[in-house]
Amino acid sequence: MKKNSMEEPAFKGTTHDKTRNNADLTVVAKDVINGALISSFKFIVNENNVGDPQVDLPVDERDSNLFPSLKPGASHSPVIATGESSETSTPMVALPNGSYLVAVLSPRYKMGGNWVTMDGANKTLEVALYPNPLPLSKIRVHVFHDNNPVNGEDDIPLESGMVGFSIIIGDAVGEVTVDYFGNPLGTEYERDEFGNLILEVGNPIPIPGTGGKILTDSNGDALIDNLPPGKYGVQAIPPDGTDWIQTTTIEGTHTIDAWIEEGNNGYSPREGFQMPLVWIGFVRPMEFGPPSPWETGLITGRVRTVIEFIPPFKPLTLGGPVDRPWISLCDIGANDQQVYTGRGDSNGNFIIKNVPPGLYQMAIWDEPLDYIISFRTVQVQPGETVIMGDIGIPRWYGYIKGTVFNDLNGNGVRDFGEVGIPNVTVNTRFKDGSIQYSTITDMHGNYAFNEVFELERLAVAEVDFTRTRL
Repeated sequence: MKKNSMEEPAFKGTTHDKTRNNADLTVVAKDVINGALISSFKFIVNENNVGDPQVDLPVDERDSNLFPSLKPGASHSPVIATGESSETSTPMVALPNGSYLVAVLSPRYKMGGNWVTMDGANKTLEVALYPNPLPLSKIRVHVFHDNNPVNGEDDIPLESGMVGFSIIIGDAVGEVTVDYFGNPLGTEYERDEFGNLILEVGNPIPIPGTGGKILTDSNGDALIDNLPPGKYGVQAIPPDGTDWIQTTTIEGTHTIDAWIEEGNNGYSPREGFQMPLVWIGFVRPMEFGPPSPWETGLITGRVRTVIEFIPPFKPLTLGGPVDRPWISLCDIGANDQQVYTGRGDSNGNFIIKNVPPGLYQMAIWDEPLDYIISFRTVQVQPGETVIMGDIGIPRWYGYIKGTVFNDLNGNGVRDFGEVGIPNVTVNTRFKDGSIQYSTITDMHGNYAFNEVFELERLAVAEVDFTRTRL
């Protein structure tokens, strides 16, 4: 069976049909490095159906139904035309009025694309392509003491970096332990006076004694070099024997996602100033110091889950307790610094003793970071007991909890005396039927999926049929 190749196009160009199209689009591909024209390439034209912010129109003339943030997402982007450029073909297609994305693929280049809007006039669209091999990339990581205030963010320049944290990364397959050249992460290589790698039989020359472990330096910084572009997950592991607590997360895990394109220098493109691509904050447990000359107070409360828009509950109903939440206080009446961090019990209850009079910002989160860090303002008078009652905090993910049991009377409800079945596999599935998450019941027949990510707010849980008949 003959396979498609770059020299043998997998699809043919569309026919130039003036009866159904309004104008011609000519596609030109160029080398992004030297600007040279690329003669051989294929291209595909998709309809741009993500919406239009209409930034060029006056506010009162914009159609809010077309805003990308409000327009319902389409199931796919229709292919409007295809074509190719070679010695025997012209990179031209005729298109109706509208907005399009043109993607270009050429041998020895990374696929690229560009946007175009057709308005009845013939147009030429340039698409710049990066030549292979693509330049390697970096991930820079900053680990900081999140104590001024405790909020999961790096409050520059108030918070200091922390030394000796191990940095590990992973991709879609698992942990990444080697760089592009197959040597342990952190390996350094010999370079010439211009900073270019010195090659020996096509491979760079490792510097002895480097690589194998990546630790943050005295500034809290670490560099992971010589990575191919892609999506990575970054974790910072505290030194053994320490009690550091992570506060920073992106979407409810200890892993921080990092997307790096070719040639990425390891710095974030978002802040507007030079900042490592990944930053991760930690705090330590802290009690109040020596007795205050003023009469101290007490703060009590209970942390519970916010249930958001799940029938039959009303919006923002409070659910079950948050297991052993972390509670931190920062003295916003003075210098915003952390003055206390402690933990609640398994029912979400907490008591903070010996609180000096003052104004505090309370930060609330949990060890697995399943909950979005939340804040309250607390004022304590001399000798006062502040009863905060139930405090609701939202989750990053949804969750499913249930039980598998021996249904003796067959009514589908676990009645008193019906025993749970341990070690039964329970799954959730994607819409195509493939398994999304899997767990097993505990010794009492109970199970829990604590991190269920489902954009459509729908997940189906099922009991595995490998050992138990329903």
